[in-house]
Amino acid sequence: MTQVLVALAPDRPEELGRALGVLTDEERERTGRFHRPADAASFAAGRALVRLVLAERVGAAPSELVFDTWCELHASHHGKPRLVEPAADLDFSLSRAGARLMLAIASAPVGVDLERRGRDVEAGVARIAFADDERAELEAAGPDAFLACWTRKEAVLKALGHGLAVDPKSVSVTFLDGVAPRIRRLPAEFGPPEAWSLVPLARDEWLAAVAVRGESQIEVSEAQPLLDDAI
Repeated sequence: MTQVLVALAPDRPEELGRALGVLTDEERERTGRFHRPADAASFAAGRALVRLVLAERVGAAPSELVFDTWCELHASHHGKPRLVEPAADLDFSLSRAGARLMLAIASAPVGVDLERRGRDVEAGVARIAFADDERAELEAAGPDAFLACWTRKEAVLKALGHGLAVDPKSVSVTFLDGVAPRIRRLPAEFGPPEAWSLVPLARDEWLAAVAVRGESQIEVSEAQPLLDDAI
């Protein structure tokens, strides 16, 4: 079972109140680097949500959790965040789109990506990041097709856990209406595409996707009470 939790960040980081207390000094310092209060609040709330949810799972205090992004494969600190203390048999992925937060947790590699409908799309992104078969399908698709492809591809890349070290064009996903969501192609080092599940999620104002190795059962629930209680 993959659990997906959703919540909303406040307009300003100070509105998080006591929830800011679960962050490390480094996380609070990063919060202060944002120029827009809403962006700072989204970042801080996302970090707080991860700590609050995982702390419940592992039976520890939120502020005591230790994370690392070291990627042994590529010897860099640009890997996927993972919980290293206390050790736990779980994987997680966080995505933010404005004030909206989405956190996926599973016992297998998992990735989630969330985007607002109607967001501006940078010219040339499809040419740089999409595989040839994805670009060919995109040309005849509807208005939501770009974000459908983008969220699914990003979810897969985040689940793989190696950041920009994986060429996005080496990953291909289905995204057209009426076509079952699946991963068509992956780099060989990550195993066969059919060993992974790809699950799209949608609401009126956003699109999202979850990629997880193995089963595809997804449970979506509200995490707002957890964040609000900490505030």
